[in-house]
Amino acid sequence: MARWPADPLRLALAPAPTDLGRWLADQPGTGLRIALTVADVWIRYVVAVWPRGLWRHSERESLARLRLRDIYGREEGDWPLACSGWRARRSVVAAVDPAVLAAVNAWAVERGHVVTTLRPAWADAVQRRRRSLTARTGALARLADGRLTVGVWDPMGWLAVRSLVASHALPESEIRRWIGQQAAAGVCYCLGWRSATPEVGGWRFANLVEEP
Repeated sequence: MARWPADPLRLALAPAPTDLGRWLADQPGTGLRIALTVADVWIRYVVAVWPRGLWRHSERESLARLRLRDIYGREEGDWPLACSGWRARRSVVAAVDPAVLAAVNAWAVERGHVVTTLRPAWADAVQRRRRSLTARTGALARLADGRLTVGVWDPMGWLAVRSLVASHALPESEIRRWIGQQAAAGVCYCLGWRSATPEVGGWRFANLVEEP
């Protein structure tokens, strides 16, 4: 009997292919365990600050959906959700395009795959780089797949997340200004782009190398 590998195959879902089903069909293999990351073009991020006394998962999910509808519209507010921690005081909530989930589920059933994890690309970078993100107050700014996504945290949790189409992204000076509006000082870790200025105000910019 064939044995599954100890670690799942990592597969990154490319941004906005013209035919998502065909793109998935072109991926080789059957009966694999797969850790799937989804490009941020398919994701809508918000930071949810949970009011005191709001502990039930259903209540927090409802509040997160209201935040998504306020920012992105009614449709995105109904998308499936993933969260950095439902029990945290402040959390990053990611809404995933349901068309992606439907295509992935159909593909996995057809091929006999088991999708062990499915993470938004920026959130996956946070998870994989957690040991490197040592600053008490900091940010992770990742440029990949035509998208710039930046999240800022402090000791109490997440402060803000912003995701922009790279061609429409703000100039670096504006990105630095936006980060500075969230917190006065910290370390911004840069993935997929290099800051031209290592220090601005109270912020230091550290360039990281994207892992394969």
